[in-house]
Amino acid sequence: MSNSFNSSDDAFIPNIDDIDDIDNEIEEPEPLRKTASSGNSSIERHLLSKHCIVIQKVRKQTTLKFKCKDPWPEKEKLERDDAVVTWIIADQQPFSIVEKENFIKMMNVFDSRYKVPDRH
Repeated sequence: MSNSFNSSDDAFIPNIDDIDDIDNEIEEPEPLRKTASSGNSSIERHLLSKHCIVIQKVRKQTTLKFKCKDPWPEKEKLERDDAVVTWIIADQQPFSIVEKENFIKMMNVFDSRYKVPDRH
């Protein structure tokens, strides 16, 4: 089948002489396969069947070699919480201020790891 592109908008336009051959070239879609688990098997099957690309299986999941730590030691967290409480009391702010969206956004700008203490 010979193909051409319309120069005005680069649209695909089949050659009119080949219209009868189009029905012979359409492939039936593969039926969808439902699997019990999700993962890479669908993309692996596709890459193998359509592109002859083989993805090697990973035998063991990699692990990180460090322990997860809290953002700060307890003493530093208490100092930050104390600074927020002192500001609320000294400036006569309602304790509910810590639940306001803009207050939380502001605190995240200063330090995204800081979690504002609950007012209760």
